[in-house]
Amino acid sequence: MYKGKIEGRFLMLMKVAEKDNELLSCCTQMSFHFREKEKIIGFELATRRLGIRIRDNIFQLIKYCPWCAAEKPKDLTNELDQIIFEQLKLDGFDDERLPEEFKTDEWWKKRGL
Repeated sequence: MYKGKIEGRFLMLMKVAEKDNELLSCCTQMSFHFREKEKIIGFELATRRLGIRIRDNIFQLIKYCPWCAAEKPKDLTNELDQIIFEQLKLDGFDDERLPEEFKTDEWWKKRGL
């Protein structure tokens, strides 16, 4: 279970641009619950980490849609960690030297992931 902050990152509860919504629109229920005010679906765009809210700031990470069972895109947390720690030799996601592209979906789109 994911609770709040892990490794310097937060599971972002964010609105995804319409063009990126295909990651969350496998069915009407998933789209509805992502857009609702109570925000029971959490999505971190930089890693494609997806979770369902259990309580305030407590999320269960999921790999499949809980309504239609569609497989969701692969979580890219390990790939991002490898780039940050091994290739860029930075101290972590909160390192001020981290290029902006790694804070959004830009890095994985550039790499075709």
